[in-house]
Amino acid sequence: MNNLLTATYDNAFRDYNNPTIINLASKISRKYAMKTGTTNTDCWMIGYNPDVLMLVWNGYDDNRELKVSNSIISKNIWVETIEDYLWRGQIVGMLTIGDPGIYSTYLYMHKRAKENGWQTEMINGVPSFCAVAARLGISLGEKNEEIHIIPAAYEVEDTFSYSGTCVYMKSGKKLNELICALRRRQEKTGNIYKVYGVSNCGMPQEQVYYGLDELENAKGYLTTVIVKTCTE
Repeated sequence: MNNLLTATYDNAFRDYNNPTIINLASKISRKYAMKTGTTNTDCWMIGYNPDVLMLVWNGYDDNRELKVSNSIISKNIWVETIEDYLWRGQIVGMLTIGDPGIYSTYLYMHKRAKENGWQTEMINGVPSFCAVAARLGISLGEKNEEIHIIPAAYEVEDTFSYSGTCVYMKSGKKLNELICALRRRQEKTGNIYKVYGVSNCGMPQEQVYYGLDELENAKGYLTTVIVKTCTE
């Protein structure tokens, strides 16, 4: 995987691919594994090698759409900053939303650095589902209730056999699938669900939703959904 991600700036792949960082190859003096990403509202770039890792994001606080030309900004910042840090022998860290130990991209970097003999340290944060429960003023579990934390890649239908509370993390991409599946489940079994959702918890653009009807208006990758089966 590390070698694969060096192809993002390798001119040898230009004949049958379009390396996303090829225009900055001349500025790169060392070997890195690098990846870029874009949406309508943000652009980011992450890269690492055994010595350092760093992520750069650019976008607007009010979630305005970016111009296509903005995608080069995060790439330039990453290359210029990381090269400067390395030449000065600086220690570099990575910030992540929530807790780095729960479904976090950071863990891939952490393991890689540790395997290569570098000193690593994880600093805990507040998991998104705990922050969402606090924002809603509800408990995730009481007495003997089970709590199930479900990543976005998991099949929604497979979770309906779980009792207690189901937390669907980063469910933005599969939100419509989740809503439709819950509606079908209610119609088929007669079960009633308490459904809560929060998008961008703790951020200026935070939105709170109660019930499936409101949840249909939710947008954004960082949407956490909490589902409880009504027992009364």
